[in-house]
Amino acid sequence: MVLAVVFAPEPERKGDEVENLLFKDFYHLLGFSPETNYQVMKWANPIRYKIIVRNGTPSEKIVDAVHRAMLSFSDYSGVPVTVADSGQIASFKVLFQRPDFDGKLFLSSTGKNALCYAHIDDGLDYHNGISAMMVVLPNNNYDQAIRCLEHELMHAFGFWEHVPVRTEYASSISKGYKSPEERITIADRIWIKALYGPELRPGMGPDEAKPAARRAIA
Repeated sequence: MVLAVVFAPEPERKGDEVENLLFKDFYHLLGFSPETNYQVMKWANPIRYKIIVRNGTPSEKIVDAVHRAMLSFSDYSGVPVTVADSGQIASFKVLFQRPDFDGKLFLSSTGKNALCYAHIDDGLDYHNGISAMMVVLPNNNYDQAIRCLEHELMHAFGFWEHVPVRTEYASSISKGYKSPEERITIADRIWIKALYGPELRPGMGPDEAKPAARRAIA
């Protein structure tokens, strides 16, 4: 996924036009479009996560950023998040490793080159939710890792698609969005709270999910 430096204003108030656009993007992020036909996927159980390091050592700064971001996603989703103790099985792994190509690109789980990526770690049951996930970040490039962090966590929390760059609001899951430091935008928070609200259940298909997603955004 290629990111370009673009800044967009955040939605200070949700007028009808912005709300409709937020809903359109939200429904697309859930995986419902002419090209994709997924089911609603979200965490239904508490998350235990751990940080794994291979072929190098990430800075304390980026490791601290991961902990802060995980707590933020917990706050907005309502999913309890804790660091896995030694000997515990982690349902969520953040892997820092050296990229495969030119010191920048990974060969992702899809077989494509990527700056960083998230993938289901043998743990998806559409009707019972996500149960295992991994996010892969570079351990040799703080700037690259921090630009990827929230973007990949959005994927890991159930948003499988991307949205275009909008003039109406910014989103970390836009292909063209880069933030100078880690942050979850207002639009991101709206979508996270909507997905993890009571309207949407794991396993919902497009017909059932569409009115539920509209209610969740309203």
